[in-house]
Amino acid sequence: MRKTVDEERLLLPAQAIPLLRSQLEEAVEKLRHDDPDVDAWERVSLSVVERTFGKHTRNANHFGCSVRNPHDTEQSAQEAHVKHIDSKKGMLRAFIKELEIIPPFRPSIDITRQGVFFAGQTIIADIRLAELRALVSPEFDFRKLIRLCEELNTVSREECYFATAMLTRGLLDHVPPVFGKTSFIEVANNYAGGGKSFKDTMHQLENAARKIADSHLHMLIRNSETLPSAQQVNFAPQLDMLLGEIVRITRAPASVRP
Repeated sequence: MRKTVDEERLLLPAQAIPLLRSQLEEAVEKLRHDDPDVDAWERVSLSVVERTFGKHTRNANHFGCSVRNPHDTEQSAQEAHVKHIDSKKGMLRAFIKELEIIPPFRPSIDITRQGVFFAGQTIIADIRLAELRALVSPEFDFRKLIRLCEELNTVSREECYFATAMLTRGLLDHVPPVFGKTSFIEVANNYAGGGKSFKDTMHQLENAARKIADSHLHMLIRNSETLPSAQQVNFAPQLDMLLGEIVRITRAPASVRP
């Protein structure tokens, strides 16, 4: 019997614990109570908890539940914010201990599926999507980028590999202005803000992902065909590095952006 998508995508404890600890290390309690980064931290933390235990589990519902009361002074609002974050971090610490002591059940993978290559993961990680949704920029509207990422995840789960390749190419064509460029080949060749490893990874997207998509888009009908496989169109690690850099530079002060 085929497992549901939500079951297949749950993180293993070895994957979840470092992510939860990373959220614990962020000093959001030191931010102002109305800082947008506070909401972003809560969104990302909730996404990690949901990916660890499941969206409708007791742990996810408990972490996602918040009660906010109006405050008369800035001081009382800030004190309530500190207590609120302390409570959330206490839950994260408890979740880590729970994972270390009693790891949650993980269903076996249905190896009869062609798309088993994607089992337990998506093209775009939920935590990265949460970060994109939380971005605020005076220059760029990220709604189309987010939608491209969401549709990439949808078509990959449904084993629509032509669409996966084509949406990957569309994403590459969409993002260069964020890096101060007009084409993705310029990003791969000339953007220096991510270091050598980032540049090498962007060349993989330009030279492999784009060419694979182009071959499926432009090849005329022939008397014999082979169809793309999940392995052929999976550029999840490279795309994650690309999107991670978009998140980083958008959060950075305007004076140091491309």
